[in-house]
Amino acid sequence: MDKRHIPTVLISILLMIGVSGCASSSHETELKNINLDDVAFAIPLHEASDAPASLNRSQMVFVSRSGNYQVHDGTAMFSLEPAWTSRGLLYADSSNDYFVGRNSVHTKTVANRKTDFQYASIAYGDNARLTIYNSGMQDKLDGQIEVAKTDGSYSTRNYSTRGTGAAVSLAECNGEVYGISGDDPDYTRLRLMKFTQHGKATFRELKGLHIFKDAFSGEVLKTIGGAPTISAFPTGSTLLPCSGGVLHFITSISKSQTEASKEVLVYGTWDISTGKTTYVPLRNEKGALLTNEYGDYGGEWSGYDYDQQSFDGVTHTFVSSETGRLMQTDVETGITRVLDAPKITGGAPYNGRIYLRSSKTRFYVFMLPMNDDGGIHSTVRIYDRHTSKLIKIFTIDDQFTQHLQNDSVQNGPPVINPAEPLFKE
Repeated sequence: MDKRHIPTVLISILLMIGVSGCASSSHETELKNINLDDVAFAIPLHEASDAPASLNRSQMVFVSRSGNYQVHDGTAMFSLEPAWTSRGLLYADSSNDYFVGRNSVHTKTVANRKTDFQYASIAYGDNARLTIYNSGMQDKLDGQIEVAKTDGSYSTRNYSTRGTGAAVSLAECNGEVYGISGDDPDYTRLRLMKFTQHGKATFRELKGLHIFKDAFSGEVLKTIGGAPTISAFPTGSTLLPCSGGVLHFITSISKSQTEASKEVLVYGTWDISTGKTTYVPLRNEKGALLTNEYGDYGGEWSGYDYDQQSFDGVTHTFVSSETGRLMQTDVETGITRVLDAPKITGGAPYNGRIYLRSSKTRFYVFMLPMNDDGGIHSTVRIYDRHTSKLIKIFTIDDQFTQHLQNDSVQNGPPVINPAEPLFKE
């Protein structure tokens, strides 16, 4: 399996923390006790994919604006990923669907037994989330789409990932949810799918797109040394921006997905109506292509992250998952400048997970260490979106980091309170 640009939500398949334990009882809570106005971030935790069935656990960590936190325990859900709308927080485990309302009167738990493996999840309007599940290889319809709403109702649709791809990056576009995947025997095709229609789960493959040589300049083809191929996990993130009916994403191309080869980072767009695509190679401020070597997991661009608000109409901001450098690309030229290059404990590659979450006024870079080599503090670097100024470094209660490092749980992608601004300068 190609591992180079697996979205961070899936990379925990490959990384394990092998010590079991449990959260301190002083942090455990019931959902009815959560006041979302005081919560800055929610961080999902799950057991490893091959954890003993007896553990049967996932957790949601609610981090307050002061850095303290509360933990809600649920049943198993590998790669758990929540969605936060203006109405509240939505997520699921294998037994229930959860909605934590801004007003706790609206908080509810709805029994809904399902598989224990997510691929991706995204907010669907203000009143719902869409989640893609893995139903298991024993079932020909091995993918499941669920739309779960804040009123407790839900709809599902099963589909086959054969020929359409399992790892999906999602975007809400023109009021519906679309996904991009890349899962082709010769790694030359991306696929565009539609997962919702009028508030309900659906499935339709819209287009299959081959990656042709004539889409790239001679310089790019010479650099990669052959015809372009693209990763089966093509976009580096599970959440994509959409603007004016056009999906925006960062990917990489190389001549091979299975053998050592140089790859070039590329900025892509895909019009969901016309099918038109564009590719612009990413370059540093001196004009050199941004490249990485296949298998070089410590390389600058072997992992990166962004979200659905990373594109502002002119630039696209993302973070290196290996170095924590915050980058911004002019999507017309591909010129990519460094907004910040923090020093990270233990040096690069970072021994933990790094995420970028965006709002209208802020960028939030999460750095969550897996062990002491990555440090003993879980932090969030908070930037003014318009000036790129570092506003503050937010530290989560160190008991959370100890729980993350000493327990058998692994973290998934965090979400931020959509209230603006969370932290003033």
